[in-house]
Amino acid sequence: MTKTPTIKASSVWDAKQISAFLDGFVEPLRLAITVDGTPLVVPLWFIYSDGKFVCASQTDSHFTKLARQATTCGFDASVNEIPYKGVRGQGRINVSDADGDEALDKLRHRYLEDPDSSFGRWLSSRQVPESAIIIEPDWITSWDFTDRMG
Repeated sequence: MTKTPTIKASSVWDAKQISAFLDGFVEPLRLAITVDGTPLVVPLWFIYSDGKFVCASQTDSHFTKLARQATTCGFDASVNEIPYKGVRGQGRINVSDADGDEALDKLRHRYLEDPDSSFGRWLSSRQVPESAIIIEPDWITSWDFTDRMG
């Protein structure tokens, strides 16, 4: 069952348009967490499905260790060229070791033109365990400056 996060009234897109943008946006998600008062922003490959973002990170990475301590996060998926548009919000972050390899495989197929390229094979053959980073948005909003910047 798809869970739809709360869409802010100021959002220019509805839930369907937000999903369509995120499905076609193949750039990293900027994910922000704060642990012990220190913010950290990391870019991560993502899939948006059933109202959640799914990313992957090595289980023993500094970021994954901090993500285990965080309960909330901020996120941004936006284009870096004119006309500016994108999606941002806040939500809850969870780390799942059990889903890490599956998440990495899905991300490899989404982001790599040839998932069986030497880089794709290297990603899937590493003996390093992966964790899934799951973001469940509490709220989400969008902006689109196409009319202004066309």
